[in-house]
Amino acid sequence: MSDGLSYCWDREAFPVIPSPLIEGNGRTLDPYPLEVVTSFIRDADTPEIHALLSRALTAHDFTADFNFNSLEDTPDERELLRMRMDCTAVEVPGTGQKKYYTVLAAINIELKWERYKMDVYGDAPPLGEIVLEFVRRTIAKPSAPCKPMIPAAMLFPTEFAPYHRALAPFLDTLPFEWHMAGLLPVPPKSPDSDCDAASTAFDRTFAHAAAAKQRGNLAYAANDRVRALAAYTEAEDWLHEAICLANTERGDEGRACALLAIATANRAAVYLRGGSEDDAEKALRDGTVAVKADPGYAKGYLRQARALVLLGYFRQARAILERGREQVAPKDVPLIEDLLAQLPASK
Repeated sequence: MSDGLSYCWDREAFPVIPSPLIEGNGRTLDPYPLEVVTSFIRDADTPEIHALLSRALTAHDFTADFNFNSLEDTPDERELLRMRMDCTAVEVPGTGQKKYYTVLAAINIELKWERYKMDVYGDAPPLGEIVLEFVRRTIAKPSAPCKPMIPAAMLFPTEFAPYHRALAPFLDTLPFEWHMAGLLPVPPKSPDSDCDAASTAFDRTFAHAAAAKQRGNLAYAANDRVRALAAYTEAEDWLHEAICLANTERGDEGRACALLAIATANRAAVYLRGGSEDDAEKALRDGTVAVKADPGYAKGYLRQARALVLLGYFRQARAILERGREQVAPKDVPLIEDLLAQLPASK
């Protein structure tokens, strides 16, 4: 096997394992037992197996031209993708050497089905480009009955930490939360080494707020109302403190207000999911706070309007949306107009 090259395969690439690898018993083995993995490792340099593995590796290049911007939001906002990596050292027969056998899998923790699985083996843990392609394929071509869509959130265990640099540039382009265990937000360093204590305190406080908001998003994606509300409330508390510590010359207040709008609008979404009159009133208050914190944040107006609809105030909901249409960025105007179109014209 060539140094530094990892071969990979999956059920689609290998629907049937070649008979020489199952020792003539005529059975198709799925998933692949350890002895079959060992056979692939042992025979990787033979022309037949090398060609088979190369074709399987090439099969993973299909996402190169996939338009991730075309993906739709997840209809069920509870959907949370939890990535998994299992790595085992397999001894190559007759050599005393060990090679890695790795299983990458993505599991929908709500519905418990496997979206996509990739098996990898080589002289070392899988290369960053292989793991990145696995993540791309998990989103772009999940296994049935899933279809390509933007998940509510994606979680990575600590085993993925070495691949942070390989994954982050891609994941940061997608409109969902992702979290890698052990890599929580860190207070940013001030460009001015002589910054005063208040600026340092703001950075620390803002980082706590960002981490709490992220925990709220993950709890919301898992349909955990209690933890989501607690986390968003914690974020709000941190942000009120951060605003008091803000350095206007650095633009701190604007950053804190923008995150406050997001956190309170997200908390409003939790209340709206409850659907009761009390929940609607709380969502209306949170939407109002979000709009006051950031008048250009579209979701603040949307949360207010949806809460008013639940309370039966359709005319007021329409007025809120019409006001928001004048304030939000052009790219968000269709969101406002879509909800306006759903309101009854006569009420």
